[in-house]
Amino acid sequence: IPIGQGCILANDASIQTSQQMKAAAKTNVDRLMKTHPEALAQLAHNMHAKMAAGVPETEAMLQVGVETSHDGPATQPWVDNSVGMRTRSLARQQIERARDMRDIAVARGAQEAVQAVSQAGGKAIAIRGDVSRETDVIAMFDATEKAFGRLDGFVNNAGIVGPRQAFADYSLERMKSIFDINVLGAYLGAREAARRMSRSRGGRGGSIVNVSSIASRLGAPGEYVDYAGSKGAMDAMTLGLAKELGPEGIRVNAVRPGLIETDIHASGGQPDRAARLGAGTPMGRAGKAGEVAEAILWLLEDKSSYVTASLIDIGGGR
Repeated sequence: IPIGQGCILANDASIQTSQQMKAAAKTNVDRLMKTHPEALAQLAHNMHAKMAAGVPETEAMLQVGVETSHDGPATQPWVDNSVGMRTRSLARQQIERARDMRDIAVARGAQEAVQAVSQAGGKAIAIRGDVSRETDVIAMFDATEKAFGRLDGFVNNAGIVGPRQAFADYSLERMKSIFDINVLGAYLGAREAARRMSRSRGGRGGSIVNVSSIASRLGAPGEYVDYAGSKGAMDAMTLGLAKELGPEGIRVNAVRPGLIETDIHASGGQPDRAARLGAGTPMGRAGKAGEVAEAILWLLEDKSSYVTASLIDIGGGR
């Protein structure tokens, strides 16, 4: 089954039993992660988009495995009909493994963050949820208030990016997935924060920090125009909410990171993107996550008590 730039996932003869199928899936996904991360990212992204559109998980895996796109983007998988159901099983195995690895990594990172805060003498909780689902967002805020009593600040950070691709080749599912999470998810989160921190609703005011991107003003041509547009929507929300929520005692600002060394580049199939392009910035390097975190913390604290409706670029002069 060719995928991407001639990478072979498996052939018919290599899939004889379920045990061999699982071994082949594991080996090929491991190889894809090293040689064709963009292709693997496309598979996982397509599956998430289908699930976000209401397709059941099992059916989403099946659909992603058997979609054909001979004339479409190079990263779109296609299937020879002669392979039949065996191919579908392999597709299910490879996507399940990719999903499991993602979930494990996210869970591990969340747990490590909780432990770090606890070791420093603080208190933290980790809550699993999908920001594109209103019930999940409300549940996350409810759990936070239950654990801490009230909400004082909110960092609107959840976001995804699709594989590098020409705009004319974007699928509806790709764009819907990105806007559901980056725009709808961000707006739902900000809405819940406003409901709980507004003085007229019993709150004590606070600070909302939206994590936007320099892409909102650069446009990300040839790569992620949809991602850039989603961050433009976040910038507009920042300015509007800052004016609307100021009388409620809530400050609203955004940080706009540039080329920062985070996992989002690998999720879009370009793990070296930050280092590669960062060398061309005026500062000659990519930024670090900690440098963005410092700005976020400052905006959350009272030290920035007169700062609102600000879009702060953190891009090394890019």
